[in-house]
Amino acid sequence: FVQTFIRTTRGLDPKAVWSRFETLDGKARAWLDARGIAYAFHDFRADGLPPAVLETWLDALGWDKVLNRQSTSFKALSSAEQADLDRAKVRGLILANPTLVKRPVLDRDGAVSVGFNPELYAAMFGGKA
Repeated sequence: FVQTFIRTTRGLDPKAVWSRFETLDGKARAWLDARGIAYAFHDFRADGLPPAVLETWLDALGWDKVLNRQSTSFKALSSAEQADLDRAKVRGLILANPTLVKRPVLDRDGAVSVGFNPELYAAMFGGKA
């Protein structure tokens, strides 16, 4: 399984979708393609998840929305790792194992969302339904 970062560009404005699996990426990628929004991939399992990017997501959404408690990765954590979660602990867990991130994450000009939602994407991209 590959962690991917999709950087989209419209002019010089960066936008990004981070996702865990290509198949789950598919809906977000198809949505971007249909609207002519260009993108490129970055494998953050291989290349890492920059701490500053994670901080942005945690600030925008809170650790409870960024952390995927339903993931196999979370379920594989020890009871101690799953207990007493807070921002600092979740940050450390995610940086050590980016597969704990809920996906896809859309980060556009500081506006961040998790999960693919066509209506939200349209709003974030200026009404491109």
